[in-house]
Amino acid sequence: MARILIVDDEDYVRSLLKDMLEGKGYALDLACDGASAFGLLRDNPFDLAIIDLTMPVMNGVQLVRLIRNNPKMRATKIMLCTGAEVPEDVNKAAAAGVDDYIIKPFDSKTLLDKVAKLVSPSTR
Repeated sequence: MARILIVDDEDYVRSLLKDMLEGKGYALDLACDGASAFGLLRDNPFDLAIIDLTMPVMNGVQLVRLIRNNPKMRATKIMLCTGAEVPEDVNKAAAAGVDDYIIKPFDSKTLLDKVAKLVSPSTR
């Protein structure tokens, strides 16, 4: 099963995502900010990182740029998680190299469908 990193500064969101994905058998790791997430990504292979856009220390777009500029991490799929559909934010994320995004609040079916699509063997 795929290994997923959840990166969000809100405990509630991390817990919610963990509950939704763990129930489907995914292996999960959690980080509360971009800097911690980068350390985990540097030391461990992940199939997917679900990254919040707005976080302290390092925001989601900054983290995505670091991931995409690191040859060891470049194959990791990235889903940006954002609280508002602001075209400018979505465009910045797309330019940085995200594979997909989801807008909070989201339902479990939408999340699980997007995750399954990103981690399916044909998209790796």
